[in-house]
Amino acid sequence: MSPVLPANATAAVVAQGAAAGYTVVLLDVTAACGDARTGCTDGCAHHPGQAGHRAMAALAVPVVQAAMGWAPV
Repeated sequence: MSPVLPANATAAVVAQGAAAGYTVVLLDVTAACGDARTGCTDGCAHHPGQAGHRAMAALAVPVVQAAMGWAPV
């Protein structure tokens, strides 16, 4: 999967949703995988495993909390 093309298409959809009045947040957790995006390939067939998902969740939690108005835990 290209790190550019899906991100561009997703960003366009987020912009369309925001323009239509929806509260939309683009959550990009690719930084959790490191510069070469190899830090999230601890699962099978170069997919995220337990450590990769944990790293992505750590980036996602504060964004979801802010978007939902939840107090940090």
